[in-house]
This record gives sequence, C-alpha cells and structure tokens, in this order.
Amino acid sequence: MSKQKPNPRLVPELVPSPLWGKSVHKTIKRSQWDREIRKKVLDQANNICATCGASYEKGMICHEEWEYVDDAHIARLIGFRLICRDCNFVNHYGKAGTLGRAEDALLHLSKVNQIKEEAAKDIISASIDKWIERSSIEDWKIEISPKLIAEYPILHDVDLS
Repeated sequence: MSKQKPNPRLVPELVPSPLWGKSVHKTIKRSQWDREIRKKVLDQANNICATCGASYEKGMICHEEWEYVDDAHIARLIGFRLICRDCNFVNHYGKAGTLGRAEDALLHLSKVNQIKEEAAKDIISASIDKWIERSSIEDWKIEISPKLIAEYPILHDVDLS
C-alpha cells in the first residue's frame, strides 16, 4: 500500500446496492427538485464545485450527501452540495467504469487529493471494500436529517423507503 494523505478531499461515495435508486432527486418531481433544492444549492455555491473548486456554465451536479450508521443499518441524507461532473464520476466510481470513465475518475481523484495514482487506487480499493460490506446489509432504514428537512421543507413528506 502506498502512503495516503490523512484526510483526502475527494473519496468515492459508493451507494450500497440495496439503496440504489433511493434518492430525493428520483422521488420528487423534476420541477420541484430544480426549483426548491438544486437552485438553492447552485446559488449558495456560486456555481463552484464544493470539492475541487471547478466551475462550469452547465453540467454542475446537486449531489446528495449521505452518512451511513453501519451497525444500526441506517442511511441518512444529511445534505446537498454542488459538485462538477469530474468529482461526480469519482463519487460514483462504479458508474464511471460502466461509462468508460474509470481512468478519468482515477486521474481526477489523484489531482484533487494531490496524491500519486497508486495512492488514489488505494482509496478506490478501500471504498469498494466498504461498498461490498454495506451492500451485504439488506435491511437499511432510510432517514432524512431533521436539520435538512428544516432547511428544505419539501423533504418533510418525502418517502425514500
């Protein structure tokens, strides 16, 4: 294993397979997503990627931030942040692979974290190991943070189960 920086800025956030498709973006109407969530996130971020600082006129992504309480089998939506397409490919490294973008994602991960490619591969490997472990859990309970519901009232009645 190569030496990694202690707290990388960018790490793949691989969604456990039992939770695939469980997202606010896929649950509410697109017009609601765009107007009540995405626009607010875009405005707050000034169209700048929260992870790498890139800015593009189009194609910036309102990314759902999740935390996992593995021992209690809880997946909790805790926030939204604006990211660029390149950071999104790192976050969804498996999808990047299916689209032929795995190498691009690896290079972006290296660049953003200012690490060698070997260290980036170690980060990806650790993320895949965690994904395998979490994907073996079938009975996830999905929650939305009360703080997030207070900030985005549309989330009050969203059912992600």
